[in-house]
Formats: sequence, structure tokens, C-alpha cells
Amino acid sequence: MPSESILQTPSLPPEICADSGRILRAQQAMQYLNISRNTFYRYIKRGIIPAPRYRGRTPFWRLGDLRGVYANLSATPETD
Repeated sequence: MPSESILQTPSLPPEICADSGRILRAQQAMQYLNISRNTFYRYIKRGIIPAPRYRGRTPFWRLGDLRGVYANLSATPETD
């Protein structure tokens, strides 16, 4: 998991970050968590990031769900 020096504050606009019910697509979720695509999908596979919900065929994540992930990632030192 990323160390605190790598993981910084969420990198989405404040108006998006203020709404816990906001729906984020994969790219936005990666941007919010400040992680790469490979890391994002690896964390989903490991259960660190919740599995996506779907609207039709489009996967999405709720910002409120990712806030807990962000807090855990920023508090946990890197182990890999």
C-alpha cells in the first residue's frame, strides 16, 4: 500500500469531494485515491477497494465508499 509520502490529499475538485453520494467512474476513483490503474485493480482484487457497482455495463464507485479506503491507505505504510 502507498506510504504517506506518496498518497496526498484527494485530487478531485472540492465540489465533487463534498458530496458523499457522488458517483465516480474508474478514472475519477483512481484520481481521488491518487493511485495507478494497475494498483487500483489490484486493490479491488485484494478487497481493499470495494467491487464496483454497475449502471448498465458501466462500473462506478460511490465517493462515500472510497473515503474509507482513502483514510486506510493514507494511514497504512507500504508493505509490498
